[in-house]
Amino acid sequence: LRREDVAAAHRVPSFQKKKTPSLIVQFGSRMTRDQWIAKAKELRDLTANSINKNFPRSRVFISEHLTPESKVLLARTKEKCRAIGWKYVWCREGKVFCRRADEEKCVRVDSLDDLAELK
Repeated sequence: LRREDVAAAHRVPSFQKKKTPSLIVQFGSRMTRDQWIAKAKELRDLTANSINKNFPRSRVFISEHLTPESKVLLARTKEKCRAIGWKYVWCREGKVFCRRADEEKCVRVDSLDDLAELK
C-alpha cells in the first residue's frame, strides 16, 4: 500500500467498549479498493502484520463500508435467504445481491420490499 493509494482514513468508535474501533479507509481509486477487497477474500487469515511489518499479528477483516440502511438491507436479505434456502448473499459497491444456486441468475435487492418477492 502506498500513501497515494489512501485518500482518507479514520476510526469509527464501536458500541463495544473493549473492541478496537474499526478503521475506515477511503482509497484514491475504485480499482485500488476492489484489489484490496479481492485480495482480502483470497487470504482468509489476513493479519495486520501481513499488511505492515510494524503492526501486530492481530486478524484483520476487510469489507466495504456500508451505510446504516445498506447494513440493515444486507442483514435482512441474509436472514430471508437463509430461511428460504438461497445459497449466496453479498454486497458490492453498496448494492445487495443474492443467488439461489451456482447456476442461477443473481437478483439485486434494492429495498426491504424486494425481499417479499424472493421465494
